[in-house]
Amino acid sequence: MSKILTEDLIDERLNDSGVEEPGTLDKHSIIDILQKHYDCKVITEDWPSYADHYFYTSTTCDSYEVFVSADHDKNPSLYDEVYYYENDWLSGLEDMLINGNDVYLDSTAFDSYEAEEELENAYDRYYNDKRQEVEDELIDEGYEKEEEE
Repeated sequence: MSKILTEDLIDERLNDSGVEEPGTLDKHSIIDILQKHYDCKVITEDWPSYADHYFYTSTTCDSYEVFVSADHDKNPSLYDEVYYYENDWLSGLEDMLINGNDVYLDSTAFDSYEAEEELENAYDRYYNDKRQEVEDELIDEGYEKEEEE
């Protein structure tokens, strides 16, 4: 008799290894997990002397707040991309973290809904990778997927 690979078995193994389902962790816990797994860093304190990418707000000479996304390689003192609205300002944060980059988020960026969404998306990718690892391990142990009808 063969051993059947089930979703419940995968979930049990994930749970046993401490991998929590998406939607159950707060932002700080997600950041801790991502930093350990992807060797990235989320910097939220004082302006760092070095980061791969910076997300911050600035004020124009006519007192408008703008949202800046700047790469370190292109000189963070010069604006890379300037947004007049927060929409899409933090796009790319997910990939930056997964690729092991050090990213600075000022308080406006860190507290934004978009940052939370990007972090959750990065965690979803981490979770799916872990889920696939567990499934592969179970198959290596002789479990077989149920045949679909």
